[in-house]
Amino acid sequence: MTLESRLNNLPKSECRRLFHGRGKCHPGLEGICVDWYPPYLLITLYDQKNESDATELISFAKTKGEISGIVLQKRYLDKSPKEVVYGEVPPKIEAQENGLKFGVNLLSNQNHGFFLDTRLGRELVKKRSYGKKVLNLFSYTCSFSVYAIDGGAESVVNMDMSKGALSMGSENHKINNITKGVARFFAHDIFRSFGKIKRFGPYDLVIIDPPSYQGKSFCYKKDYKKIVKRLPDFLAQGGEVIACLNDPLESRQFLIDLFNEHSELKMADLIFSPSEFEEECDDAGVKIISFCESLDAQ
Repeated sequence: MTLESRLNNLPKSECRRLFHGRGKCHPGLEGICVDWYPPYLLITLYDQKNESDATELISFAKTKGEISGIVLQKRYLDKSPKEVVYGEVPPKIEAQENGLKFGVNLLSNQNHGFFLDTRLGRELVKKRSYGKKVLNLFSYTCSFSVYAIDGGAESVVNMDMSKGALSMGSENHKINNITKGVARFFAHDIFRSFGKIKRFGPYDLVIIDPPSYQGKSFCYKKDYKKIVKRLPDFLAQGGEVIACLNDPLESRQFLIDLFNEHSELKMADLIFSPSEFEEECDDAGVKIISFCESLDAQ
């Protein structure tokens, strides 16, 4: 299957990864990924050797009437610059997933606001949220919160250090017509805010979705366990934790061992990236594991 063939039968409204070279399932194309945010295409290069592949793909994409604009990002260069190489792409668009809407900035050189590889985790959160009080740690732009409320959550507390990300998260709730007051947003350092977290608990569902590394503020190898150890302080009896890990060099066993050592919770569900994120090894993609007191808690 060629890169160009991935542009046939594009989803009309849903955002999706179209090609995942980084999964090492396509020899020679390991440095290129292609994402679809209707009607815009985002091509990300991680290796200069795939520039000619991107050039050919762009030429073909220009012939597709469904594509209004193309953004090319070169992650192998300093500051990961982006360039609009075809059409016009506004600084802010709305991406749709399972009928829900999320603000995305495809022109941002950093993360553009929405991670496609976590879709199955969001769907699990929606499934488990009905009537529950939810805590969303490292909430970023709050996509888990939107899914939780869409699934019938009673309330959600979102916490992240970034005021900008939370502002975008608040906007995501508004564009989905979510009633004001169901979700709270706190721009705090989680490790200095356990008192505030506890104040709004206990929580029936806790979501932990940290970055692998966030400067001096978070390193999953040494800091993840600090949160797991504090779970008894704010997790309701019979509650559930959905824990995520996105480091490609770390396996699922890291999370399993962490919870076995520092909590009484047992693994219930194990989820990897969606099938379109083709991976030579599942553990190279995102790992999402739910933990609860007993396996019949669902």
